[in-house]
Amino acid sequence: MDNTELFGKFEIIVNNAYPYTKVYDNVRFQGNFTDDKGATIRDNVFKLIEFKTKHQSATLKPDITKKNAMLDYREDTYRFAVPRATYDNRRGVESQLSLAPRLRGKWLSCTYTFDDTAGNKYELPQITTTFRKSLT
Repeated sequence: MDNTELFGKFEIIVNNAYPYTKVYDNVRFQGNFTDDKGATIRDNVFKLIEFKTKHQSATLKPDITKKNAMLDYREDTYRFAVPRATYDNRRGVESQLSLAPRLRGKWLSCTYTFDDTAGNKYELPQITTTFRKSLT
């Protein structure tokens, strides 16, 4: 195989209870991730995860090898918080609050990008995104 980087990508739209505006909190997923030799991959499963609502967006570059990791791995389940908004197109600028707002909207687009350069195999039977109805 040459040194070409190969990336896989898929998108999920979270659209439960459409009439209500929701605040998106956490993602939990389970799966079997193996390299070309069949060894289990636990670190850096996804290269990039992008989140978008109608007015906001955020990205996450998960790395469980870092001490203050955003991605938690326990008993074959990965968990992470939906990142706070880094861009709000209602204002047309990046969020400049000391603590950025959580993503909120009637739907949430989640785009997961993973690195397939080494012939890794990804089996992802379940992804759960938790949310709560917004009071605003």
